[in-house]
Amino acid sequence: MQRFLTGPETERLEYRAFTIDDAEAFLELNGNPEVRRYTGEPMVASLAAAKEAIKNHTDFDVIGYGRWACVLKDTSAIIGFCGLKYLSDWDAVDVGYRFLPQYWGRGLATEAYTASLDFGFGTLGLERIIGLVIPENAASIRVLEKAGMRFEAEVIYDGTPVLQFVKCRGDRCLELLEMLHRGRGMQENAAVSLLHFSSRTIHSITRDSKSQQLGCVYLSLRDHW
Repeated sequence: MQRFLTGPETERLEYRAFTIDDAEAFLELNGNPEVRRYTGEPMVASLAAAKEAIKNHTDFDVIGYGRWACVLKDTSAIIGFCGLKYLSDWDAVDVGYRFLPQYWGRGLATEAYTASLDFGFGTLGLERIIGLVIPENAASIRVLEKAGMRFEAEVIYDGTPVLQFVKCRGDRCLELLEMLHRGRGMQENAAVSLLHFSSRTIHSITRDSKSQQLGCVYLSLRDHW
């Protein structure tokens, strides 16, 4: 089993697994009441507790992926986390994130969330990814909507009512093809993300004439790179 201890680099962020050396940054993030407000989880209260939480995060060893630390390129500081988590009780994969309050409102959460989706669909080949958010958390709902997630249902998670959003691999692939076609400065990002999708996948999800044309043009260009 491959362990994905690092994630896809994006414009402003790098992604890697937390280590014990990151305990202070982990505590700053998960011991912040503003950050924990909508998580339904108790705050991490001490450096020892932070180290224990990092040590107990075994997702990378068990399934190969997990939540990454989000590292700001400009400063090399850990400012949050984002990534995939397998929910065994639901047999589903969820994208979750948290960022320090001073970095809210800059589009960083959307950047990280979208990168996690592309990793899940492209690298892992997942067919479906969900996102869970407490109804009162309007900012997170906007992040999920900007990332192209669509509302599916109201559900109960760990005893808490939450909104479940969903996105499928074919939806994301078509989004990227359309971004490549429209331009607006997003062609490079879309092309890089599409590299993670196999030719077979692109052919399989392009069902109407417009999407077939976009897919064929992209694959023709990719064959010459």
